[in-house]
Amino acid sequence: LGNPFPVFPSNIDGQFQKAGFPDELVVTCHGDLHHLQCIHRPCPKASVRGPVEGGGAGDAGGGGRTGEDEAAGVWSADCIPGGLAALIDPGSLRFRDPASLQAAHFRCRCCGGLARPNVWFCKDRNFELRPSLVSRRQRYIEWLGEIHEAQRQLVVVECGGGMAIPSVRVEGEDAVEGAGPGSLLIRINPTDCKVPADRAVGLPFGAAEGIQRLVTAMAALRLPQPVQHKVSTSRAGSRSLPSLATGRPRVTG
Repeated sequence: LGNPFPVFPSNIDGQFQKAGFPDELVVTCHGDLHHLQCIHRPCPKASVRGPVEGGGAGDAGGGGRTGEDEAAGVWSADCIPGGLAALIDPGSLRFRDPASLQAAHFRCRCCGGLARPNVWFCKDRNFELRPSLVSRRQRYIEWLGEIHEAQRQLVVVECGGGMAIPSVRVEGEDAVEGAGPGSLLIRINPTDCKVPADRAVGLPFGAAEGIQRLVTAMAALRLPQPVQHKVSTSRAGSRSLPSLATGRPRVTG
C-alpha cells in the first residue's frame, strides 16, 4: 500500500518506523518505549541539562531526538544496554536486585531521579508530551483539516484497533466522517471488525492477511474482471469486500 501518508498508532514499540515509515509521518498517541523521561513532571532541572549522549535522529523505532525534546527532559532509550534479561525475574518482570535501578542509564540525566518510559499509561499525569510529537500532531491535524475543508476523499486503513482503549478506532471514524463523499474506513480486526453503518468496511482478518488481501484486490481492479462482485451489508451495518478465495461477498458483523 506504500507509506506516503500519516499513520496514527497506539502501539508504543516503534514498529512503523522499523517498517520504513518516516518519523515525521508517525503520529503516536501514547508515546513510545524508545524514549525516556524523568519520573517527575516537570523535571526540576530539565532546563539546565547538559549535552545528551547516545541516541540520535533516526534511531530504530524511536522517532529520533531533538534539542526541544532534550530541553523538556525527554531523551533516547538507546542509552540502556542490552543483555539485561539475566538480571530480571521472569515471573514478576522485576529486577532480581533492586539496586540495578541505580545504574546511570536508569536515572534522569538532569536531576538524577528515576527514569521512566515516555509512554502515556492512561490517567497518567506525569507523562511528558515531548515537543517533537506536539509538532508532528499539529501537522497531522492541519493535513486532515485541509482534506475535510476541501471535502476530498479519504481512505483510512485501521489494523487491530482494540475496544478497551479505542483511541485509534475513534480517530479513524471521525476522520472519515468529516471527509468528502466516497471516503471509506477499512477496519481490519479478527474479532472486533464491526463498523459504522456508513462509509465503512469490516474485514475479519489479522493485519498482515487483511493488508495482503487489500493489495491483491487493488491489483485485481486494474485488470479486466469477468465477474462483477457486489459489496454486501449485514444487518449490523458492517460491510465487506468480496472474498478473494471464493468470489462471493464476505459479510461481517
